[in-house]
Amino acid sequence: MKKTCITLISLIFLLFVFVTHVQASNNISFPKQYRGTWYNYDNNEYFSSFNKIVISKNKMYSYLAMKDKETKKTDVHKGYSYLHKDRKHKRSGVSQKTINKYINWMTRDFVKNVHGYNWMHTYGWMQVAGAGEYYNVHKFKNRQVLTAASGADVIVDGHYYHSKKVAKKLESKKYKGFLY
Repeated sequence: MKKTCITLISLIFLLFVFVTHVQASNNISFPKQYRGTWYNYDNNEYFSSFNKIVISKNKMYSYLAMKDKETKKTDVHKGYSYLHKDRKHKRSGVSQKTINKYINWMTRDFVKNVHGYNWMHTYGWMQVAGAGEYYNVHKFKNRQVLTAASGADVIVDGHYYHSKKVAKKLESKKYKGFLY
Protein backbone atom coordinates (compact mmCIF):
# COMPACT_ATOMS: atom_id res chain seq x y z
CA MET A 1 0.00 0.00 0.00
CA LYS A 2 2.83 2.37 0.82
CA LYS A 3 4.33 1.45 -2.58
CA THR A 4 1.12 2.63 -4.26
CA CYS A 5 1.39 5.99 -2.50
CA ILE A 6 5.03 6.44 -3.47
CA THR A 7 4.33 5.37 -7.05
CA LEU A 8 1.41 7.78 -7.41
CA ILE A 9 3.43 10.67 -6.02
CA SER A 10 6.28 9.77 -8.37
CA LEU A 11 3.83 9.70 -11.28
CA ILE A 12 2.60 13.17 -10.44
CA PHE A 13 6.10 14.52 -9.91
CA LEU A 14 7.61 13.09 -13.09
CA LEU A 15 4.83 14.02 -15.46
CA PHE A 16 3.22 17.12 -14.06
CA VAL A 17 5.54 19.59 -12.34
CA PHE A 18 4.29 23.19 -12.82
CA VAL A 19 1.81 25.07 -15.02
CA THR A 20 3.54 27.01 -17.79
CA HIS A 21 2.61 28.57 -21.09
CA VAL A 22 4.10 26.91 -24.12
CA GLN A 23 4.90 28.86 -27.23
CA ALA A 24 5.79 26.24 -29.82
CA SER A 25 4.22 24.41 -32.68
CA ASN A 26 3.16 20.85 -32.12
CA ASN A 27 2.63 18.18 -34.71
CA ILE A 28 1.80 15.13 -32.63
CA SER A 29 -1.21 14.41 -30.45
CA PHE A 30 -2.63 11.91 -28.01
CA PRO A 31 -4.64 9.19 -29.76
CA LYS A 32 -8.42 9.71 -29.60
CA GLN A 33 -9.09 6.61 -27.50
CA TYR A 34 -6.92 8.11 -24.71
CA ARG A 35 -8.69 11.46 -24.63
CA GLY A 36 -11.28 12.33 -22.03
CA THR A 37 -11.61 12.42 -18.26
CA TRP A 38 -10.49 9.35 -16.32
CA TYR A 39 -10.91 8.55 -12.60
CA ASN A 40 -9.13 6.23 -10.22
CA TYR A 41 -9.94 5.58 -6.56
CA ASP A 42 -7.41 4.23 -4.09
CA ASN A 43 -8.41 3.30 -0.54
CA ASN A 44 -5.82 1.59 1.63
CA GLU A 45 -4.75 1.54 5.28
CA TYR A 46 -2.78 4.81 4.98
CA PHE A 47 -4.87 7.08 2.77
CA SER A 48 -7.80 7.34 0.40
CA SER A 49 -7.65 9.28 -2.84
CA PHE A 50 -9.56 10.15 -5.96
CA ASN A 51 -7.22 10.66 -8.87
CA LYS A 52 -8.18 12.27 -12.15
CA ILE A 53 -6.42 12.41 -15.49
CA VAL A 54 -7.77 14.58 -18.30
CA ILE A 55 -6.24 14.03 -21.73
CA SER A 56 -6.94 16.37 -24.62
CA LYS A 57 -5.41 16.53 -28.09
CA ASN A 58 -2.01 17.71 -26.84
CA LYS A 59 -2.26 18.28 -23.08
CA MET A 60 -2.50 16.00 -20.06
CA TYR A 61 -3.86 17.26 -16.74
CA SER A 62 -3.44 15.36 -13.49
CA TYR A 63 -5.22 15.79 -10.17
CA LEU A 64 -4.48 13.77 -7.04
CA ALA A 65 -6.18 14.37 -3.69
CA MET A 66 -4.82 12.16 -0.92
CA LYS A 67 -6.52 12.10 2.48
CA ASP A 68 -4.32 10.79 5.30
CA LYS A 69 -6.47 8.47 7.44
CA GLU A 70 -4.54 9.21 10.63
CA THR A 71 -4.26 13.01 10.45
CA LYS A 72 -7.36 13.58 8.26
CA LYS A 73 -5.24 16.05 6.23
CA THR A 74 -5.76 16.14 2.46
CA ASP A 75 -2.83 16.89 0.13
CA VAL A 76 -3.72 18.02 -3.38
CA HIS A 77 -1.27 17.71 -6.28
CA LYS A 78 -2.13 18.92 -9.76
CA GLY A 79 -0.38 19.97 -12.92
CA TYR A 80 -0.24 20.03 -16.68
CA SER A 81 2.07 18.56 -19.28
CA TYR A 82 2.12 19.62 -22.91
CA LEU A 83 2.81 17.11 -25.66
CA HIS A 84 5.54 17.87 -28.21
CA LYS A 85 7.48 16.00 -30.81
CA ASP A 86 10.82 14.81 -29.45
CA ARG A 87 13.58 16.39 -31.52
CA LYS A 88 16.22 14.00 -30.13
CA HIS A 89 18.00 17.06 -28.83
CA LYS A 90 21.03 16.92 -26.59
CA ARG A 91 19.78 16.50 -23.02
CA SER A 92 23.04 16.81 -21.12
CA GLY A 93 24.98 20.04 -20.66
CA VAL A 94 21.95 22.29 -21.22
CA SER A 95 21.40 25.44 -19.20
CA GLN A 96 18.94 25.76 -16.33
CA LYS A 97 17.08 28.35 -18.43
CA THR A 98 16.56 25.77 -21.18
CA ILE A 99 15.46 23.13 -18.68
CA ASN A 100 12.95 25.55 -17.13
CA LYS A 101 11.56 26.45 -20.55
CA TYR A 102 10.70 22.83 -21.31
CA ILE A 103 9.89 21.54 -17.82
CA ASN A 104 6.21 20.92 -18.63
CA TRP A 105 6.80 19.41 -22.03
CA MET A 106 6.46 15.72 -22.64
CA THR A 107 6.68 13.44 -25.61
CA ARG A 108 5.30 10.04 -26.41
CA ASP A 109 5.94 6.97 -28.47
CA PHE A 110 4.37 3.53 -28.60
CA VAL A 111 5.62 0.23 -27.24
CA LYS A 112 4.16 -3.01 -28.52
CA ASN A 113 3.44 -6.25 -26.73
CA VAL A 114 4.54 -5.64 -23.17
CA HIS A 115 2.72 -8.24 -21.04
CA GLY A 116 0.48 -8.82 -24.08
CA TYR A 117 -0.64 -5.19 -24.42
CA ASN A 118 0.37 -2.18 -26.52
CA TRP A 119 1.28 0.95 -24.56
CA MET A 120 1.65 4.67 -25.08
CA HIS A 121 4.96 5.62 -23.45
CA THR A 122 5.32 9.18 -22.16
CA TYR A 123 8.37 10.88 -20.74
CA GLY A 124 9.60 14.36 -19.99
CA TRP A 125 11.00 16.25 -22.93
CA MET A 126 14.21 16.94 -21.01
CA GLN A 127 14.12 13.67 -19.04
CA VAL A 128 17.53 12.04 -18.74
CA ALA A 129 16.73 9.24 -16.29
CA GLY A 130 13.79 7.03 -15.39
CA ALA A 131 11.52 4.83 -17.44
CA GLY A 132 8.73 7.36 -17.93
CA GLU A 133 5.06 6.48 -17.70
CA TYR A 134 3.00 4.03 -19.72
CA TYR A 135 -0.69 4.17 -20.62
CA ASN A 136 -2.95 1.59 -22.21
CA VAL A 137 -6.62 1.89 -23.16
CA HIS A 138 -8.40 -1.41 -23.36
CA LYS A 139 -11.99 -2.60 -23.25
CA PHE A 140 -12.95 -5.00 -20.46
CA LYS A 141 -16.59 -6.18 -20.34
CA ASN A 142 -17.67 -3.30 -22.63
CA ARG A 143 -16.00 -0.76 -20.35
CA GLN A 144 -13.10 1.47 -21.47
CA VAL A 145 -10.21 1.27 -19.01
CA LEU A 146 -7.13 3.49 -18.98
CA THR A 147 -4.27 1.67 -17.27
CA ALA A 148 -1.33 3.70 -15.93
CA ALA A 149 1.97 1.93 -15.34
CA SER A 150 5.56 2.87 -14.65
CA GLY A 151 9.06 1.52 -14.25
CA ALA A 152 11.27 -0.59 -16.46
CA ASP A 153 8.96 -3.57 -15.91
CA VAL A 154 5.79 -1.57 -16.77
CA ILE A 155 4.10 -2.25 -13.42
CA VAL A 156 0.49 -1.07 -13.05
CA ASP A 157 -0.01 2.02 -10.88
CA GLY A 158 -3.77 2.00 -11.32
CA HIS A 159 -6.77 1.59 -13.59
CA TYR A 160 -8.85 4.64 -14.55
CA TYR A 161 -12.50 4.81 -15.63
CA HIS A 162 -14.80 7.45 -17.13
CA SER A 163 -16.83 7.86 -13.93
CA LYS A 164 -16.06 8.25 -10.22
CA LYS A 165 -18.78 5.74 -9.36
CA VAL A 166 -17.18 3.01 -11.47
CA ALA A 167 -13.69 3.93 -10.22
CA LYS A 168 -14.81 3.49 -6.61
CA LYS A 169 -16.66 0.26 -7.37
CA LEU A 170 -13.69 -1.29 -9.20
CA GLU A 171 -10.90 0.23 -7.08
CA SER A 172 -9.09 -3.07 -6.46
CA LYS A 173 -9.88 -4.76 -9.78
CA LYS A 174 -6.96 -6.60 -11.35
CA TYR A 175 -7.13 -7.49 -15.03
CA LYS A 176 -5.47 -10.48 -16.61
CA GLY A 177 -2.07 -10.03 -18.21
CA PHE A 178 -0.89 -6.94 -16.34
CA LEU A 179 2.02 -6.91 -13.92
CA TYR A 180 1.01 -5.63 -10.46
